[in-house]
Amino acid sequence: SIVHPDDRERDAHDLESLKNNQKIIDTLRMIHKNGDVRWVQVHANPLWDLEQQKLTGIYGAVQDVTERIKAEAALHASEEKYRVLVESLDNVIATVDGTGKFLYMNDMAAGQLGRPAETLVGKTMHELFPERVASQQMAHVQQVIKEDNGNVFEAMSIVRGEPHWYRTSIQPIHDEDGSVSQVLINSTDIHDLKTTQQKLQELNRTLEERVKQRTA
Repeated sequence: SIVHPDDRERDAHDLESLKNNQKIIDTLRMIHKNGDVRWVQVHANPLWDLEQQKLTGIYGAVQDVTERIKAEAALHASEEKYRVLVESLDNVIATVDGTGKFLYMNDMAAGQLGRPAETLVGKTMHELFPERVASQQMAHVQQVIKEDNGNVFEAMSIVRGEPHWYRTSIQPIHDEDGSVSQVLINSTDIHDLKTTQQKLQELNRTLEERVKQRTA
């Protein structure tokens, strides 16, 4: 096997490090004799002659990590597609842990609060919302975490000081051990729909009253 042309400069730099009595840990591409390109992780230590102050040999290990690199690349591509999908949605998307701290927030969610997402991630429900709204949301979050079961509900939140209706889905997110460590919040703006329904209900009540009056 030989070092891939694109990694030969790094390989030369690693060799210089060894010549300066420095151990290296690096990941390089190698071209197999059958033409396949394989990723290898190199752990190398210099054999240093103290009297002559020079490199006399190298010992270490080389491990094929091609499958791991491919898996990491596939995961990164999947995460990027997921991120683009989430950012393109008109919904408010966020992830929150059991203490109410926001771990992620898309631009739509941040826009509702009138601040960039990077300034909001790390804040808690109680820091961003009025006490009543924050307590209600946290009750739902903690219920989902405790019961490991999603919850969908309609509730009024406060957006820039104004009441606003949302249909919210809170779903559990599991860690590597299968435990629920955080939740995914997906909220759809239903304010116009909700206010229209309320107006229709009020209109129906008014019509019913008129019918009763005329009947009487």
